[in-house]
Amino acid sequence: MRCARCRRELANGTSIERGMGPTCAAKAGRRAEIGGELWEGQPVLDGVGTLEEVGLVCRRLADGRLATNVPHVVKHHSLNGFECWDGGSGSAELALNVAHFLLPPTGSHMDRVYGGVVVSNDAARLHQKMKWDLIAMMPESGGRIPIEDLREWIALKLTDRVAA
Repeated sequence: MRCARCRRELANGTSIERGMGPTCAAKAGRRAEIGGELWEGQPVLDGVGTLEEVGLVCRRLADGRLATNVPHVVKHHSLNGFECWDGGSGSAELALNVAHFLLPPTGSHMDRVYGGVVVSNDAARLHQKMKWDLIAMMPESGGRIPIEDLREWIALKLTDRVAA
């Protein structure tokens, strides 16, 4: 598994479970004492499998926040964290983070920087379409998008770009 922030291979169980190495976790503002939260209180689901293993998993918590199995690494659209079911900034934020994990930076001059995190051009370009096609279609209570569906959607959109 690779670090969500720098894309380096993760070397130990703690880093793999967290989704980031210790340096990147500190830079991203992870507060280990809270456990399972990254950035400003964005809850991360534990024990459901990673995005790369099972796909996107979202659950609405009793306090109204949306918990996902995607760490909130790229902060660009939303001050309030992730959301699903609508086309707002929280859904765009979730789509951008999903795209960042599945379409990592290539080191190309086309890569972009959002909130101090390098994001691939493909992730930056496709995340709004992902928001409308996939994230906004989820129920407000949450849901699951299998990894096979995410990869198929990405392949189709990348193929559409080449054909255009």
